[in-house]
Amino acid sequence: MISTSLPVIEKQPWLAKPLKKALEFLRDNDLKQLEAKTYEINGKDMFAQVIDFETADRENIKPESHIKYIDLQYLVTGEEKLGFLTNNNEYSYDEYIEERDLCLYNRSFDNESFTIANPSSINLFFPNDIHMPGIKVNSKMELRKIVIKISVEYFNKNYF
Repeated sequence: MISTSLPVIEKQPWLAKPLKKALEFLRDNDLKQLEAKTYEINGKDMFAQVIDFETADRENIKPESHIKYIDLQYLVTGEEKLGFLTNNNEYSYDEYIEERDLCLYNRSFDNESFTIANPSSINLFFPNDIHMPGIKVNSKMELRKIVIKISVEYFNKNYF
């Protein structure tokens, strides 16, 4: 898991090509004006989901992870708390929704960490990162988030 901001990550010389392409999408679009839907960036290898939703209490959010995709989550508006922990194969998911590449865990974790996301925050979640997005900070609020899904296979083939 990497937690940063758009102005900071753009300056990093180590950025993989797929991450640079994802950042181009964020820079080249008026993110507040985009319709809430999925946008193709590079076919099924990389696409952006524009999502509007309300934050919730931690106990109402199921932990999730992914097998085939990396999540680059960019907060456009609002504020959210994100829980996360690394899964070194010690936790098994309870449900897998293949069409969404979504592993769900019907439990809570004692060893999760948290970060607060504000507009321009970027959080990268890799397949071994269990995460809980959309947790309310102080009170529930509406958010706009861009989730760019990058296939692990595409990422690895196009790193340099």
